[in-house]
Amino acid sequence: MLIRLDELPVSERFDYWWESVGRSVVSVEASSEVAHRFWARMESADFGQVQVSRVTCLPFEACRTSRLIRDRDPGTLHLSLTLHGCSGLHQNRMEADLRAGDLVLYDTSRPFRAWTGRLGQVSEGIVMQLPRDALTVPERRLQSLMALRLPGRTGLGGLLAASLRQLTSDPAGLPPAYSPRVASTLLSLLDGLLEWAAGEPPPGPPPSRRSLLVRAHAYIEERLHDPVLSPVAVAAALSVSLRHLYALFEQEGLTVADWIRRRRLTNARHDLADPRCDHLTVGMIGARWGFMGDSQFSRAFRTVYGVAPGAFRRARIAKKTAHDDNTHR
Repeated sequence: MLIRLDELPVSERFDYWWESVGRSVVSVEASSEVAHRFWARMESADFGQVQVSRVTCLPFEACRTSRLIRDRDPGTLHLSLTLHGCSGLHQNRMEADLRAGDLVLYDTSRPFRAWTGRLGQVSEGIVMQLPRDALTVPERRLQSLMALRLPGRTGLGGLLAASLRQLTSDPAGLPPAYSPRVASTLLSLLDGLLEWAAGEPPPGPPPSRRSLLVRAHAYIEERLHDPVLSPVAVAAALSVSLRHLYALFEQEGLTVADWIRRRRLTNARHDLADPRCDHLTVGMIGARWGFMGDSQFSRAFRTVYGVAPGAFRRARIAKKTAHDDNTHR
């Protein structure tokens, strides 16, 4: 679904925009210092339990009041990701000042005040709507996390933000049959992020297998450079037994060590293929991704790619040189 204002008279755009937001997202009372020349655009995609919208707009301030909640309460939670510009949110006596890369969660069943942008500045963000019962975090703990600035550049927050960016960059590119899997992945990432923000896993049912696997992947990704990263460390970070961790990865067709090795080799191969990394020796690239010594790196690389890392780089350089020579003839 696409909402745009370009074809409307300027005098009608502000009211039309907020009527459309009320129908597709949630109703609010809004104001803006640039209401007389307001411009905004929103593109939304539905993934079953989850709806994701990418919004670009001029500055505004919006309030969700008790009266509006009484009139219509969708009972949803919203997660906002700031992409460009600045924004903010106030709810439950908490206030978050947000910059690009920040995430914040809020509850449409409780009053809130939101704002975005500075005068003359265009802001861009993503809003993810979800049912409040889609999360495993208990209600009391959940309310303590409202209007709390959450990191969207590292860890689970980084994975979640990257997923939202990808989904909204090409909303029509995903076959509808995959929507339930997309929703499940987004909700698992958000669950894990909120557990982390709360400081400890919530009581109640244990996290799902998928949720644990996503958290394991995130933990490993952040520590690939550490040569002592091990399955024992991953299991300890997830508060599960080593046997349970092995079982999670076996269902994916890999051991934990295999996954770590594959991710290290993928990153090392990327660096070897990148001319911007030519100032780094092969050994430095191996060490950069957690390999302990040139021989270990060379052996692992050759096993997977059929060629030593140094030969892989030389072949890439030779191919580029030959291409340049042919171009200038």
